[in-house]
Amino acid sequence: MPFEGNVIAIGNFRQKLPVVQRGTRVDVIESCIKSRPLLPVFTHLILAENMRSCGKLQHNERLLNIRTGSLPGIETLYHDYINIPHRIIEEDNLIDCICGGNLIEMDVEQLAKRVILALTNKKTLEMNQHITDKFPGKRHMFYSSDSIISEDPNNVINY
Repeated sequence: MPFEGNVIAIGNFRQKLPVVQRGTRVDVIESCIKSRPLLPVFTHLILAENMRSCGKLQHNERLLNIRTGSLPGIETLYHDYINIPHRIIEEDNLIDCICGGNLIEMDVEQLAKRVILALTNKKTLEMNQHITDKFPGKRHMFYSSDSIISEDPNNVINY
């Protein structure tokens, strides 16, 4: 028995792709656990009902179609473009739409469950400015830096 009776919880294969340094899409798929010879050894348990999105059938189907690549695309130079229905795009008041208008009353756990994604750092900083403007008091900006610690100095270029 390869895992000696241990339980290994992996999750949704569509959400748990490995990171392959400087890898192509093919490299990522080939390194995925579904491409490994050990896969038949695992006992597969399938989630019967998604409790987070219960009752949102149309939304769930759309997300699944996006993940599987079965949504009709837009004819462009790039094949990864999809058509997003106008009814699910919030252009005017995105922050209130995501945070529900009661941003100041939310605790840290509630705030941590909300996310706004943007294509550029500039747009992210603009939205962050709008969000922090809603809070009373003086604003403080804290900067951070990341560094790689490795015994091999050539390894730093991989990150």
